[in-house]
Amino acid sequence: MQVIDNGQCLICGGEMKFFLTGKDYLYRTSKKDFKIYKCTICGLERITPMPSSVELKNAYPEKYYSLNMVNNMGLLSKIKKSSIQINYACKNLAVKKLVAGAMNIFYYFGLPENFKEGSRALDIGCGDGYDVQLMRHCNWEAYGFEVGARGSLENVFYDSSLDLVDFGGMQFDLVRMWHSFEHMKDPRACLVVINSLMKENGFLVMAVPNTRSVAAWFFGKYYLGRDIPRHLFGYNDKNIVTLLAKNNFKVIKIRYQSLNGIAASISNLINEKFKTKLDWQGNFIWIALWLPLEYFISFARLSDQMSIVVTKELSE
Repeated sequence: MQVIDNGQCLICGGEMKFFLTGKDYLYRTSKKDFKIYKCTICGLERITPMPSSVELKNAYPEKYYSLNMVNNMGLLSKIKKSSIQINYACKNLAVKKLVAGAMNIFYYFGLPENFKEGSRALDIGCGDGYDVQLMRHCNWEAYGFEVGARGSLENVFYDSSLDLVDFGGMQFDLVRMWHSFEHMKDPRACLVVINSLMKENGFLVMAVPNTRSVAAWFFGKYYLGRDIPRHLFGYNDKNIVTLLAKNNFKVIKIRYQSLNGIAASISNLINEKFKTKLDWQGNFIWIALWLPLEYFISFARLSDQMSIVVTKELSE
């Protein structure tokens, strides 16, 4: 999958104008500055020019969070795992609704509240396979995809690009892209592949940062959701709906949520300005300190993250 930097927005065709310059504030893998351009019409953001393959490979260090979830489960991951297991194991519908509602399972975790046992799922951008293992433990027929050389994880497909993978004719009841879509070099080509992999009544559940958020506006280049240079594109709640519709998808629901966007963005800013090493990812107290504000912003639909439930747009 390749993107041609032709100065036009891939969603609406609008002009892409220079917006800001930033670098890797989170993992500090490089001191290079990258430029972000923004569409003057729909607000799509894009790193221009795209980082090279070598730059992208170096941008994902061994300590990158999604590569270390199996063996380094934090408190939030343990709560997530327990709540999903309780929900799927429980036979009491009232309790199931209470657990799923309290934890926002469909939206926050990217897994449905209910499912038919044996349903098939594909987790695109699965990292170390944590969620694939979790889904299989809950009786999903779960598979994953991750960019890179062939690894040792069971039921995970590896390749340099999603469109190069041979899934053996499998189709999926659920395709999950949990904070991986913004990493894709060619979003349109990615959506074409996903559409071909989904069953007619299947779901695509995705989560992406929201560039029309308080955190994105206030923190600019330090905003966690921009995560330069790993996040190649930046979406808002308007342009991503348009992009999905143009690629034969229908958005069923959007849920606005913030958990650590403000805490992490403040950490990025402090670490850069004062040359400190504040680790927000390992500091639950720091995250909890900002939760009341995060929840308020989510209620106002100006949160730093969006979770989106999508179906195929079937032709009549």
